[in-house]
Amino acid sequence: MPKTLQTLRSTDVRKIDLDEARRHFDLPIEEQFQSRRDLVSGLTQTKNQFIGLFEDGDVIEVWRGMDCNRGWASGVNPGDDLGDSWAWQKDGALKGSGLDRSMSGVLVVGEVHESDVDWDLTIAVGTFHEDECEIVVANPESVTVRRIIEWPSGEVLRDFEAEQAAPAP
Repeated sequence: MPKTLQTLRSTDVRKIDLDEARRHFDLPIEEQFQSRRDLVSGLTQTKNQFIGLFEDGDVIEVWRGMDCNRGWASGVNPGDDLGDSWAWQKDGALKGSGLDRSMSGVLVVGEVHESDVDWDLTIAVGTFHEDECEIVVANPESVTVRRIIEWPSGEVLRDFEAEQAAPAP
């Protein structure tokens, strides 16, 4: 059986650039850990949680909530850059985008190979801001978009797998 999650497993939490994470996500780093040792322990725990979460394979389902109208979905093409901040579950995407507060918009469902995830930033965000279930993608164009769903109705606006499977006119 091949070893999965090689990029995540090889991430050295002691080398994570917390200043970059702080600038990028405005994280409350100093408020949560008393010492460097506690900080490294926290980062290690987060890394191990991710290994447990994604142990089923190297492809991770990701979600992104966006405050835009349903017409936006018709202009999305496979390989489009839809941003680098995704969530590994629907609730995280709703919370991160604000769609969980009675807003309307869309949920984009995709998948990304674990080697395309910026694990340093993802581990840092997961340690200090775990409620958004954030996955930071190093190259946003590497996300394979599967569906776009209108929120809150749940209507599937685009199903890219079905579109690709349909015969050409």
